[in-house]
Amino acid sequence: MKIDFSKPYEVVDLAHAMTEEMPSFPSAPPFTMVPKYRLGDFELANGYWGSNEFITMSGHSGTHLDAFGHVAQDRKVFGGGLALEAQDGARGLIHNAIDQVAPIVRRGVLLDVAAFFGLESLEPGVAITPDQITDTAEWAGVDFEPGDCVLIRTGWDRYWGSAQRYLGYEGGVPGIDLDAATLLADKGAFLLGADTGGVEVSYAVESELPVHMEALVQRGVHLLENMALADLASRGRSDFVFVCSPLKIRGASGSPVRPAAVFQK
Repeated sequence: MKIDFSKPYEVVDLAHAMTEEMPSFPSAPPFTMVPKYRLGDFELANGYWGSNEFITMSGHSGTHLDAFGHVAQDRKVFGGGLALEAQDGARGLIHNAIDQVAPIVRRGVLLDVAAFFGLESLEPGVAITPDQITDTAEWAGVDFEPGDCVLIRTGWDRYWGSAQRYLGYEGGVPGIDLDAATLLADKGAFLLGADTGGVEVSYAVESELPVHMEALVQRGVHLLENMALADLASRGRSDFVFVCSPLKIRGASGSPVRPAAVFQK
């Protein structure tokens, strides 16, 4: 797709605001933001006031992108190397870290599975199958192209304000199953994103993660989690320019991001 910036265009934010109350899995250090200097705490020449803050968080806080090094399978990482040799105790990941992921500007595709079924959101623990992926794409009038960033809307982001429900403590979370992930990888997807905390279907908070292993370790497909997709879905757009840039944190296994969809009006 091409955008003519001399003509009207839209940019739709696909990220949730980061707050201390946002959902976070037990395995992720909590997000905190504390003002360090408030306006009025100091004054420089010519009446200058400044503010700053102290932030702690996981690389997997809020809307975030998984690096390939986030997961190992059978003690090996993406590319076949040994997991224990892909990291350094003091510096984090040496291989497949998030700082090795370039800014992403690619074609984006929205698969609104919830709307396809005429629902506000899928039920907990519902697995999205390959046939449902194919049917939703046909319904939306989009074809898959190599290098696509495929975003899967389940409607689950409506529970973002309720961590217990959102994280799956109440019966799990909907998402793609392993066969659906394999189908999308076979079609050349660069990235799979969703409005859930894990992209893949889960039936409990502590569960197996076969899609993570298939995507990140076996296929080299990024996962983008905790997206806000309701606004984009309301625009009726199924394909667009997708922009997403992870922070260049050396050695980290993931990074908070603020992805966006850009399209001509």
